[in-house]
Amino acid sequence: MTINARNTSVDNKEEIFRKKIAKRLDPTRPHEQELRRDATTTGQAPAEAGGPDFQGSRRRITMAVSQADGRTLAARYLKGLNDHDPDAVDGFVAVGYINHNSFVENGREANRAFWSSFFTAFPDIKATMDDLVVAGDRVVGRLTYRGTHAGPLYGVPPTGNAIEMRSIDIWRTENGEFAEHWDEVNYLELFQQIGMIPAFILGDTQSAT
Repeated sequence: MTINARNTSVDNKEEIFRKKIAKRLDPTRPHEQELRRDATTTGQAPAEAGGPDFQGSRRRITMAVSQADGRTLAARYLKGLNDHDPDAVDGFVAVGYINHNSFVENGREANRAFWSSFFTAFPDIKATMDDLVVAGDRVVGRLTYRGTHAGPLYGVPPTGNAIEMRSIDIWRTENGEFAEHWDEVNYLELFQQIGMIPAFILGDTQSAT
């Protein structure tokens, strides 16, 4: 009798456990529907009218919109470069732009002035976006610029030399604009290409002594 009672107790516990699992997996439950909706919409751009309701997750809304804005801003940046249009900054650079770059001051107007002089120095410049990564409010681009040194740059007169400049740019987006910027540029090679500093051969120690 004791064994049967114990078996009955175990069976009852297993039955209760199975019912709990079935209830948690019931697709008609509101919470389960919310989980399913979240799983299918996380990381996507906002849906058109009549699509899923994103009001349940403010963080996902922010990330999705930021990703869409980031790609749009990167496209505007690249188009401005290849159109040689310094005024294109009005479409992607914030007025209070913070620029962590020793050669360019903060602010949209300083950015406009830099591109104006850059396009004068390299009037045939063409840029390619070799990589683009968007994550949250950050946009990362790896770019290559190719052109001819046909105008003054940092006091160096035009040389007619072909140049290839490479950069990795990181932007922080805010309110649909680039608000802050960091970059790494192959300035050493660029300055060698326009004769600002002499070229050197790696491993040549005699000329340095």
